[in-house]
Amino acid sequence: FVSSPRHKDLLGRRGHVMTEQIKKMLVLNLLLGLLMPQAVDNWGHFGGLVGGSLAAWVVGPALVAKRSGGIKGLRGHSVLVDEPPLKRWQNMTKEVFSS
Repeated sequence: FVSSPRHKDLLGRRGHVMTEQIKKMLVLNLLLGLLMPQAVDNWGHFGGLVGGSLAAWVVGPALVAKRSGGIKGLRGHSVLVDEPPLKRWQNMTKEVFSS
């Protein structure tokens, strides 16, 4: 759910389709929870959705297409590089505290 919008440039139409399928599944699960409230804890599922989304946003992959540079055999091609937000935040804090 977090990965598809983050990588919409890389995934294209496939990412949009994946997001739509996940939305449909969320609605179905919510309806089932409302129809069977004694069997399903909706607040637990909602908390898992929010917590999981936040965790995926912070530590999940953030793929970026970059030129391969000096990698032998890949010169002139693009490669996917993972730049998760948590890693960037750690680098920023290191720069702030080291100066």
